[in-house]
Amino acid sequence: MADQSNPGPYQYTALSTERDEIRLVILRQGNFSDSVQCDIKTASLSDVPQYTALSYTWGDPTKTAPISLEGHIFKATINLKDALLHLRYPSEDRTFWIDAICINQGDLDERSKQVLRMRDIYHKASSVVVWLGTSDPQTEKAMELIKTLGRIVLDAEELLYQGLKVEYREPFMEEFEENDPLVLQAMNNIFCRTWWSRVWVVQELSLAKQPNAVVLCGRMLVQWTDVLVAAYAIEYCWGLMTKILEGFPEESLSAFQEGLRMTQCRQVRDTDPPFRLIELLAVHRDCNATDPRDHIYGFLGLSGDAVELGIVPDYRKTVEYIFQDFVRCYVTATGSLDVITACQTPRNLTNLPSWVPDWSKERQTSTLCLYERFHGGGYPSRNIERYYAAGDTRAEVRFSDDLDEISVKGFIFGRIAYIGTENTAALAFEDVDTFGLLDENGKSSIANRNNRMMKPPLRDLTNLSEEDEDEDLRIVDDSGTGEYAGTDDDTEMEDDDTEMDDDEEASDILIDVQRSEQQKTRVFSPMRLLSITEVAFRTCIEVCYAKRVAILDNGYIGLVPGHTAVGDVACILFGCSVPIMLRKNGNHYVMVGESYFHDVAEGELILDYEKHFESVEFSLR
Repeated sequence: MADQSNPGPYQYTALSTERDEIRLVILRQGNFSDSVQCDIKTASLSDVPQYTALSYTWGDPTKTAPISLEGHIFKATINLKDALLHLRYPSEDRTFWIDAICINQGDLDERSKQVLRMRDIYHKASSVVVWLGTSDPQTEKAMELIKTLGRIVLDAEELLYQGLKVEYREPFMEEFEENDPLVLQAMNNIFCRTWWSRVWVVQELSLAKQPNAVVLCGRMLVQWTDVLVAAYAIEYCWGLMTKILEGFPEESLSAFQEGLRMTQCRQVRDTDPPFRLIELLAVHRDCNATDPRDHIYGFLGLSGDAVELGIVPDYRKTVEYIFQDFVRCYVTATGSLDVITACQTPRNLTNLPSWVPDWSKERQTSTLCLYERFHGGGYPSRNIERYYAAGDTRAEVRFSDDLDEISVKGFIFGRIAYIGTENTAALAFEDVDTFGLLDENGKSSIANRNNRMMKPPLRDLTNLSEEDEDEDLRIVDDSGTGEYAGTDDDTEMEDDDTEMDDDEEASDILIDVQRSEQQKTRVFSPMRLLSITEVAFRTCIEVCYAKRVAILDNGYIGLVPGHTAVGDVACILFGCSVPIMLRKNGNHYVMVGESYFHDVAEGELILDYEKHFESVEFSLR
């Protein structure tokens, strides 16, 4: 053990890049009430001894507690010191890799180099421990419940890869019904812990040896896969859980989706295709990072195209430059402009050009373009169809030297003539279960609230007057009247409903449920009506949030960002999978966002565009 006589701060010595060195922490044995004593040793990743990698969240960096490191003072965050106290053995030393200690955080060059080793560090670790924080009696009971749920499943890996099986539903429900609601709430609150929202934990647990990954909360230890199984069990028994926990805070009920999100990124089979960096950024956009540059650097070890993109971590560069350079690297390497579809407002970084996504800002609305593999459900889907607005064209771009401006080629296919109300009252997660049910007044209030549809105009809209708009294009308002644009009453709708009732196939769509005081009448099932799964229907509803229905001056109808305005132009940019909305600003354009237009998004206009549209070079800032 190191000499305890020097109380000064610990001073790092440089690591050897030639030997691919890393540092390891030796946590000395001791009782819980003893001071924390640690030592440092270096090792080569090519010949590294057994060690445990710690996955945790720093917590408030301004709140620290001293520990001993090689006899010197090291200021650990409160959460890290708590973890060390709970991880320490009373009669045996332990060896760990802990980022806050093993990387000299004050050396930007070292941080940049060690980021590239993170993949190997967590993959080569003999085990990975997740520290969720301290616990209370209810949390301890919840951890025991998680263990029990894990034991119900015969093959956790099969379940997490392929999805839940029907035979597990009943035993899951029995466990939930037998437990106190406070325990169920505590289990949901486990998924509310700040660890789940941290950028770095995604690759740390995705790259870990799954059988050797464990979760520690206080003194309770469970298998990592059991925690993920618990998340699936909550989703599978969602109706029962919401009934039991009625009246509890909503955030504690939906937090289990963090477990589903983490499940999607596990690469446990060699046959699994590698994740693209843009996929990871899109799916985990709501994660937090102490350093905003880590919103990109934190996923490099998990992405399969980091080398192809040519991204090398450099903490000496500004956040703005790193985000701008990522767009340049992506477009240059792939010939695709899909990365710009991630642009949303508002932003944290106000100095970014409009065509550069601000990855430090959480997702404002669901995207249309960047969910090729992650498209609802609990595990990656390999067969998601993508939009094809620009066909197989490649991006034609020029970047300015300072990366503040980009010139892209494409064509304008219309301008916004009319726009609907922004939809910021999207369905909640549990609303899907009640969609199609009649309320106490015999009406489907959810259906009325969200049924804001309009028929496309029958003629060109370019020169319509305001009177024409009021007469011929009555856009449905928020009153829930059910009126459609271009119709004077509901006769047409009623006739359609009558025909459906008389149709022999109507019995396959309408669900006859016995009316009682406990059970309402379901007049239709949207999932069966549309021949889609419940997950797909939830996705359809979610994607409309913060978007508006719009009509172009030539009659195209579509979905656009909520801040779109009349006069904005709808464009096909070569190399971009979805139409893009742009706004003229002096001698250049600014990015409004991605959009969807019927008879456009599938590539209908790109085939012979030269005959109908003029190619334009857009200067975006």
